[in-house]
Amino acid sequence: MESIEIEEDIILDDMSQSLSRLHDTSKVIQIDLVKQKQQLQTIEEEIETSQTTIQIIQTKLKHIFQSSDKGRLWCVIILIVLSLLLLFLIIYV
Repeated sequence: MESIEIEEDIILDDMSQSLSRLHDTSKVIQIDLVKQKQQLQTIEEEIETSQTTIQIIQTKLKHIFQSSDKGRLWCVIILIVLSLLLLFLIIYV
């Protein structure tokens, strides 16, 4: 009987040590998860900031291209008028 109790004590001690290691491991995992969650939040904030910046840049580029198209149109119109004026001067002078 005593030998069985000693064996059970050994088994229980082993189980206790294993459970203690599992508990320690779970604490480390929890700490890592908290850190990773914070990192993900930081990345999400940076992504949102980048998206906002990209939207602002796209809006500005769109405005530049639109005004550039208007400038090109006026340039073409002025060049046509000047060409017609020069043609008129060449023909009648």
